[in-house]
Amino acid sequence: MTGDPLYRRRLSLNHARIPSSELLGPVDYNHSALFNPNYIANWRREPGIHVHWSIDGLLNLFVNAKGGLALMLIPALVLTYRCTLAPGVIKAIAVLYGISLLYICVVIYALALDPKARMMFVPIAGLSLALALLLVSLIDTKHRLVAGVSAGAAIGVGFFILFIHQRVFPIEKPAAAWIAAAPGQVEIDENTRRHLALVPDAQQLPPLAGKRPMFLVKADVRCEVWAVRSRLDDDVMLIHRQVMSRASMFDDRWSGELCLFRLARPITRQRLVDGVAEADWYKSDALRRAKPGLAIR
Repeated sequence: MTGDPLYRRRLSLNHARIPSSELLGPVDYNHSALFNPNYIANWRREPGIHVHWSIDGLLNLFVNAKGGLALMLIPALVLTYRCTLAPGVIKAIAVLYGISLLYICVVIYALALDPKARMMFVPIAGLSLALALLLVSLIDTKHRLVAGVSAGAAIGVGFFILFIHQRVFPIEKPAAAWIAAAPGQVEIDENTRRHLALVPDAQQLPPLAGKRPMFLVKADVRCEVWAVRSRLDDDVMLIHRQVMSRASMFDDRWSGELCLFRLARPITRQRLVDGVAEADWYKSDALRRAKPGLAIR
């Protein structure tokens, strides 16, 4: 249809030229995304460990609970019980682990993709298979307690991540009700609109311009914290909130909320848009350290 047999490839590579809050450095319009250190070094790290750009992506994946425990647990268990495991089992685990690690390195260093756990489903599946093989072998060699604790830890971490994950479903009905109760008075930012893709009324709302008295925004923290981070806390009042994550019972920084704010005074479109963008920058502790001007007042 496009007349270009490599169109799919070009489309994938050009995706890295779209500005993103996940990319802390500037978009590189002059070079390919492949093997590009401007991307490898500047993806926002999750959970946020910073040692050196060349190893940060891989290092954070090792300790990222969203990717499970297998990447870190497998070498620890193999090194500890290598004398009791059958050579064939160790070889099979090594092959699965090696292929998974190679896949991860290709994604991080060759394709220069954001090394979040969601980009690593294939190697995580391979690592999970290797961990299952290892745990069964530990049970066969009478290390049932270690195998049970390891399996319980891996499963428990997975359920915990699911438990605290931000969910869109709880905000859809409240958003529709808030919009219906204030016809023609609500604006919305683009990120929030995408989260409310299944709410028809939200898709009809105008973009942020400061021309209407209220606006909707999806925050990764409590609404009051978002207002402070955006530097709009003196200009807005919180009208409604809807929690998106059960993580709020543990730590506000892990939470997420849909917020309906009312403007306390007239505000320019640029100030409103800049405020939303500035709140988004706060996702990175490293960026806040690099830009002291973004510190919370």
